[in-house]
Amino acid sequence: MEPEAASSFKLKPLVVTFAAGVAAGVSLYSLYRLVQTSTSSPSSPATPEPMDVQTDPTRPMQASEEHSLVEDVASVCLDAPSHAQGGEDADEEWEDLDEVDMELLDNLERILHELKIPGIVVTATDLITFTAGTSTVEQDCFTYVAGAVSPSYPKQAEALTAVLQAQPGVIVNIDVCPSVNDACPDMHLKHMLQGKRVHVAPVLADKVAILTYWASFVQPGLAALCSDASMLATHPEWRDNVVLIPCNVDEDMPTAQAAYINLELPAEGVLPLHLTPSENEASFGVDVLPTVVLLHNGCIVWRGHRDDLELEASVEALLAGGEVVLSDSINGAVGPIDGVLALAELSEDAILELQDFLATRLNSMRGVGIRGLTCAYEDAIRITQQGRRQSRRLVFSGSVPSALTPAVEALQQDVLRQVCGQVAFNVVYES
Repeated sequence: MEPEAASSFKLKPLVVTFAAGVAAGVSLYSLYRLVQTSTSSPSSPATPEPMDVQTDPTRPMQASEEHSLVEDVASVCLDAPSHAQGGEDADEEWEDLDEVDMELLDNLERILHELKIPGIVVTATDLITFTAGTSTVEQDCFTYVAGAVSPSYPKQAEALTAVLQAQPGVIVNIDVCPSVNDACPDMHLKHMLQGKRVHVAPVLADKVAILTYWASFVQPGLAALCSDASMLATHPEWRDNVVLIPCNVDEDMPTAQAAYINLELPAEGVLPLHLTPSENEASFGVDVLPTVVLLHNGCIVWRGHRDDLELEASVEALLAGGEVVLSDSINGAVGPIDGVLALAELSEDAILELQDFLATRLNSMRGVGIRGLTCAYEDAIRITQQGRRQSRRLVFSGSVPSALTPAVEALQQDVLRQVCGQVAFNVVYES
């Protein structure tokens, strides 16, 4: 199962899957320093110097430098015993966050701090997924490094990817594409409903723009669009300063149009656009849904998964001259509720009891014929340049017939009697 499987969809394969391991005693951070130096001979190490991302980061890498970087990393990885070569821990996975390799996370956090490249997120996750109407429970554990690195830092992105490829058990998906502090790419895209081409840049001038990437077959993206439009409707004072731009990436335009019309979103303040695969690749290169790109005065101020941003608070802050606001994993999304503990406050025993309740409750929905509804429990450690935070969240997502609305609302009430906090119901009702 891929990361964020319960609330995301990958449009293309991961850039790097589980990579070759390194010898015991060769740390991830020492490999990172090796990549920094780009020496021509592994046997003659140079004095490590910090990577200066401020000094002409766009200078093309010389052929000798590129060959040396690859040769140095390969010599360490291939000459040493590794998990990939059949070590006894080759298929070992940690089962919960108590078994996370904290040394690995410490090294990753140090690397992000020293490289000073915005837009990279390290996530160590224990994900448990329950499916309504069945007794199916799936568990997946992984350490995932993802993000969008600005084209201003191609050498740094290459070095970081090379280092992470040498670490066993780490999934890597780092793309070089427009990111934080970059200007919005020059785009002329087709209007979803009118069919005409729209020059996007003039629309963004002097505004906060919310670009929400979605597809008709990814239900959380549809729910996010409805939520964004509702937020916009509650702030008439934003009318001249904020624009919502749903960016559809379906290959079949008629299917996308039908899905969009079915959402019944307002026309005012909303500019629905469609991107072909080539247009997506040539602009923001989004490959995970739902993704939000937030811009202010034509400049990217945030890019990432919809759940990691407090969107309304961020828009308010930007309009007031401030900065974006990341999701608060402590206060949560629901509550407080009298007599009900927040998800972040539950003990390990209480978490196990909650999981038993969810498995039983969702299995009981078999009798009302609900399909396509899932519940994902996520226990995660996230690391960015801003630091480290641990979070738990419970996400219900999927699409159900509107006739079954009472059954889903009853489920929601039962869940909120058990727990509050980071609990989200991203359910779309089909008419």
